[in-house]
This record gives sequence, structure tokens and C-alpha cells, in this order.
Amino acid sequence: MAETTAHGKYGIDLTLAGYTIESYNRSKAPRREEVPNQKNQVVKEIRYDTRHELRLTVRGDEEPSADAITFDDKTYIVDNVEEAGSYNGLQRFNISAHRYTKCSAETNEEA
Repeated sequence: MAETTAHGKYGIDLTLAGYTIESYNRSKAPRREEVPNQKNQVVKEIRYDTRHELRLTVRGDEEPSADAITFDDKTYIVDNVEEAGSYNGLQRFNISAHRYTKCSAETNEEA
């Protein structure tokens, strides 16, 4: 009878400078332009970019930058930083961020 064993990697090797990563989730979604015919029926979609999403839970002494972070050698634009403490644990922060294939920085147009 064949033996079944579980194989896998334990822990997280990726880093965020100054923080301990508890968990991370990465996803990606294509950006598409719909091409309708003259009856407005979609007959084709053109994939023109990919949006990469990142969600991290980290431990650290202070809140991460609200502008950009570098994770796994990629720069992400920070969407949200949430303080997530608990009575029986270390201070945590949940970070939501994104980037596109060719864009990883925002331009601030505010006056």
C-alpha cells in the first residue's frame, strides 16, 4: 500500500522591512476593455493590464507607510492601513495595497 505524506513549506520567507509578516494574500485580476458591436453586444474583450492586489497582516512597533510598501521586490501603492490590536497579542496592522504591471506609484495631483 502506498504511503501518503503531506509535503509543504512552513512559514513565510518573504519580508517587509521592519515588520514580521503573520499572513499575506496575493491576487491578480486582468483589466479588460469590452468591445461591443453596433447592437451593444460584447463581441470581444481586450486585456490591456493586470491589477495585482496584496493584503498583509504584520506585527511591528509603528504603523506602516500610508504611501507605498515594497514586498517580494515589488512596490505596491497602499490603499489602507488598519490597526488591529488584541488584548492577548502583539500590535498588528492589516495592509491593503495594489499595483499594476507597469505602475507601482501614484502621482499626487492635490494642491
